[in-house]
Amino acid sequence: METNLPNLEYKGYKCILEYDSETNTYSGKICPPSNPTEPLENWEFHCCHQQKLQKIFEMQVTKIIPWESFQKKNKEWLSVTDYESIRTVFNILPDEFRKRVENNEFDKTLLQSVKGGDYEVPLYYVTKAYDVLFKGPLETIAYKIGLDEDDDCTEEEFNSYIEDKGITRNGIEACIDNNKMKTLWKELFNIDIDAIDIDFRQFNMHLPPNFEREFSIYYFNDGVNGVEDWIYFGITNPESEGVTFDQVSCLMELLALICLERDCDFMYF
Repeated sequence: METNLPNLEYKGYKCILEYDSETNTYSGKICPPSNPTEPLENWEFHCCHQQKLQKIFEMQVTKIIPWESFQKKNKEWLSVTDYESIRTVFNILPDEFRKRVENNEFDKTLLQSVKGGDYEVPLYYVTKAYDVLFKGPLETIAYKIGLDEDDDCTEEEFNSYIEDKGITRNGIEACIDNNKMKTLWKELFNIDIDAIDIDFRQFNMHLPPNFEREFSIYYFNDGVNGVEDWIYFGITNPESEGVTFDQVSCLMELLALICLERDCDFMYF
């Protein structure tokens, strides 16, 4: 092991650095200011050049700071929010949704707004958003929720895709479940999803009017500031437990982009 390892520190974060002489590589584990001897999980980095260690370390810290802020804010939100009800709608779980409502476990303030995101909308907007998503062309985003629109896809290819991706519900099945959700909104709250006219383009709040392709790809694949693949994860994996404070508003923005792209008759991603 190399004895003269540099002392890496940036914005209060420190690094436990090791050197592997066999591979001539450095590995670093990052410790937060609150616990300078206990590394954070999933933030280890590797480098072959000592001169680049500080730069890579600083880049990692720059990512960690907003991520930790995101986690803290989400933890606070979960402590005061009926996130289980939000999950039943976001993950399209009609049976669980009905059960929560009938057992008086559903927070009815969600009918006015889901608090926590950049802006607030009623929870049933989620069901409407999925309805718009499923009933329009999926085109190049179809791979995120299955190969349902691919006429050339064989049953063998489809089953292989489902297995490789770990998908437990495909797009057609999710659409059927969302139709059940629409029925329940009408039955339980007299809310007719089909009669609601929402222009989702109004939620194009974080994107500039003439955004470039590179920007949209960056935005919708940023796990902290944008909409990553987890937006689709509740569709394909309804048993998932993850719920975040900005999940609903992120879905609204995703629908804004999809609607804008459908207007232009092409897809960005």
